[in-house]
Amino acid sequence: MLDLNKIVSELVRKSLHSDSILSLTAQIGRHLLYRNDRLSFKIWIGHLFAILRDSMLKKKAVVWTSIFIPSELIYAMGCVPFHAEVFALVAAYLNVGPEMIHAGEQEGYSSDLCSCYRCAAGLVSGSFFPVPDLIISSSHLCDGSTAFFRNMAKYYGVPHLLVDVPYGNDKNAEDYVSRQIKDIILQAEEVLSFKFDIDKLRDVLTTSNETRKYYERFNRLREHVPAPFPGSRALTYVSGMMFISMGTHEGYSFSKALCREVEADIANSRPAIPDEKHRILWLHQVKPYYKNSIFTDLKDRGAVIAAEEITYIYWSPYDLRCPIEALAGRMMENINLGPIERRLNAVRDMVSRYKIDGIIHFSQWGCRQSSGGAYILRRSFIEEGIPFLVLHGDCADPANYAEGQTKTRIQAFLEILEST
Repeated sequence: MLDLNKIVSELVRKSLHSDSILSLTAQIGRHLLYRNDRLSFKIWIGHLFAILRDSMLKKKAVVWTSIFIPSELIYAMGCVPFHAEVFALVAAYLNVGPEMIHAGEQEGYSSDLCSCYRCAAGLVSGSFFPVPDLIISSSHLCDGSTAFFRNMAKYYGVPHLLVDVPYGNDKNAEDYVSRQIKDIILQAEEVLSFKFDIDKLRDVLTTSNETRKYYERFNRLREHVPAPFPGSRALTYVSGMMFISMGTHEGYSFSKALCREVEADIANSRPAIPDEKHRILWLHQVKPYYKNSIFTDLKDRGAVIAAEEITYIYWSPYDLRCPIEALAGRMMENINLGPIERRLNAVRDMVSRYKIDGIIHFSQWGCRQSSGGAYILRRSFIEEGIPFLVLHGDCADPANYAEGQTKTRIQAFLEILEST
């Protein structure tokens, strides 16, 4: 049998030292398609590599953007959005993270920084990423993001437009963010020489609203016992698609296909894992994307990731009467923004909806904001009788993954679940 992991890894390594990166990355995409026969997965891979292709070929203006800028804004501009964080984690998934992280550190990025951005910096140094025409990022939730994109703007000699998102979530704060989005649109028009069409934004938001309905349906389907969809997959590509495709027809098709697949799995009694015993909620945005045994260890003990924080639909449908204000509202509604009580209440809702037995908070080394609240959440849920594991780790750098220690902590956590 072909070792597809090895094939893809070798293709990636060749592409990182090749003059024909685009051709080789197309080969990677074709190999990845054979890993999964689900339509949703194929749509994800197709959209991912279409973005890479279009941005490399410069078919449209390329706008680098952080993951907390709604992708709908960039699509409404008629540009290609490129999420460096997402593609850095794809590189980690394809087993070339250590090489790229080392390259990033050679460029001066400290080993104390988030491995996602060190990996992205290495990919930039190897010319694996497309050259941006403009960079748009936001200040909220990720301290490393602002510094990284500011550095990238200097590296490429392009403007960096920052949305400063305040801590509060009142009318004044929303107006403040709305004014910034309007100003960014004006600056983008000048930099990219285009005229922004507010009706096109409404069309994009309409598609996004329809996509959101399917994601809500997907989440309701996942309330089923036993769990019909594994969180390991949701953290691999559902969350990624939610970041990079909202407002596109591909995103709509993906969410629709995803629901159809889960409905079929429920109808045909195909659970995510056999003999489900424990339902786990996974907190934080990421998981380790390199080879690890976390999800296998959970599965072997009958524990399934029934839901995860990153796929929780926290935002309201867009109000098409005031589309720019609606985009600002989407940014302000993030459950990780503002006081910890907002996140705590959202997690309580997930625990109730998905009949959760225990919680794992993956405290990614580089994400100080999320990890800073982990022990507050832990104390609250332990008081409520919900076992809670704070699992320290790294999303992209396997050098920070201690397999033995991780196994021991997961086993101890599962023993608590089995005794309750």
